[in-house]
Amino acid sequence: MLFAPVRAEDEAPADASAAAITLDEGEIFVEVAKQDQAGQFKVQTPSGVMSVRGTKFGVKVAEGKAQVNVVEGVVSVLNDIGEILLEQGMASEILAGILPESFAFDVAQYSEVLNLWKGGITKGKVRDYIKGKVKEKVQGEVKKKLGF
Repeated sequence: MLFAPVRAEDEAPADASAAAITLDEGEIFVEVAKQDQAGQFKVQTPSGVMSVRGTKFGVKVAEGKAQVNVVEGVVSVLNDIGEILLEQGMASEILAGILPESFAFDVAQYSEVLNLWKGGITKGKVRDYIKGKVKEKVQGEVKKKLGF
């Protein structure tokens, strides 16, 4: 999957009331400036729609399930059963036919991962970073087992 930061104003048509992105699979991070009217920008997924109210948030879609993480502001999560509002530090998994529920997540840790993609880091650099972290972890576990 590709994770790419997106500024909503880059994707939005001139008529902001119609601004929307459809995400069937993958991940996206969106920054939307505060607007006079709430919910003017939407991310549509197979399992629900996220409407924003001036915010920064990430959406991941895999196998028909969506997850939204709110870094700043408020996001409305709506599916065929109902709607919830998520504030900073809250996330939700969205499935068709199930009322979305919110849960807390670590904004600092999530933001650290987001920072890897700022400035257009390529998938190769991200892959190398992750491989390096995995290698460090494995080396630490081996040393621990050997008593070093």
